[in-house]
Amino acid sequence: MATNENVETRTSHKVVFNNETMLNFIEFYQKHECLWNIRLKDYKKHDKRKIAIAEIAVEMGVSEDFVKKKIRSFAVHIYTGKKKINESKCTGTGTDDVYTPSLFWYHKLDFLQNVIVPRKTTSNLNNNTQFQISKEKLASLCAECERYIGTQGGGMDQAIAFLATEGCAKHIEFSPLRSHDVTLPSKAIFVIAHSLTSMNKAATADFNCRVVECRLATQVK
Repeated sequence: MATNENVETRTSHKVVFNNETMLNFIEFYQKHECLWNIRLKDYKKHDKRKIAIAEIAVEMGVSEDFVKKKIRSFAVHIYTGKKKINESKCTGTGTDDVYTPSLFWYHKLDFLQNVIVPRKTTSNLNNNTQFQISKEKLASLCAECERYIGTQGGGMDQAIAFLATEGCAKHIEFSPLRSHDVTLPSKAIFVIAHSLTSMNKAATADFNCRVVECRLATQVK
C-alpha cells in the first residue's frame, strides 16, 4: 500500500522516489505507449495495458496500484500545469509573468501534452484506469454526432466549447482540428446583436443546401 505519492511501503523494503527514480519511472512510462497514446490500437486493449503496468511495477520494484496512482498524478499535473500556463499567457502581461511549473520533471512529460485529459471512468478489469482523449478529438466527435439529426453543421461551436481559454480569442482551423490562442487587448469590446429572425434548420433543406454549395465552391479553381 502506498503511504503517499512518492513512497511505496512493502513487507520487505521501502522504495523512495528521489529525482533519479522519478526520471526512470517517466522513461518506462513513455516507452509503454499503450498507456498514454490514444492514437494506438493497443491503447484500447485492456490486456496490453495491464501487462505494461505490471512490467513497470517489476522494473521499479513497486506495486501495480502504485504505478496506476503515479500515472493518474501525471495526468493531473499536466492538465493543471497547462491550464495555468495558458491562463498566464492570456493576461496581457509580459513574458516574465508566464507561469512556470515548479516540478523539475514536468517537461519530461511533454509527450502527454496533446493527448491527455484527466477523467475518471470505470474499467472491466477493475483497475481504475483512466479514459484519455484529447479535447480536439472530443470536439470532433461531438460535431460528427450532431450530424446524425440530419443537419450538416460544422464544428466551430464544439471546438470553442472544448478549446476555449479564459481571456483569449481562438484562431480555429480544421482538417485536422487545431487552435491557437489570440491575446485580446485589455480594452477589447464585443457587440452582440440579434437579428430577431428565427430559422428552424431541421424543418427545411435550406441549411444543408448552403453547406453543399459552399463545399462545391471550395473546389472551384
